[in-house]
Amino acid sequence: MNQGAFEPLLNPATAADLLGIHEKSLTRMAREGKIPGFRVGKHWRFRVSTIDEWLQGQIQLDRQPDQSAETIQ
Repeated sequence: MNQGAFEPLLNPATAADLLGIHEKSLTRMAREGKIPGFRVGKHWRFRVSTIDEWLQGQIQLDRQPDQSAETIQ
């Protein structure tokens, strides 16, 4: 995306549809700070680029080996 270009914002229904989750789950996660979103007045809004960055981070976390499974020597 070009620096300074306006990125259209997604409403919770559209963002939730892209993620394949329920709209209420998405807004709860945003309210709890588990997924990036922000409020414009009383409405939650989401940026595709920010959600994509968050999702890539979640994928990286899932790919890391589980350190709790290491054996104690």
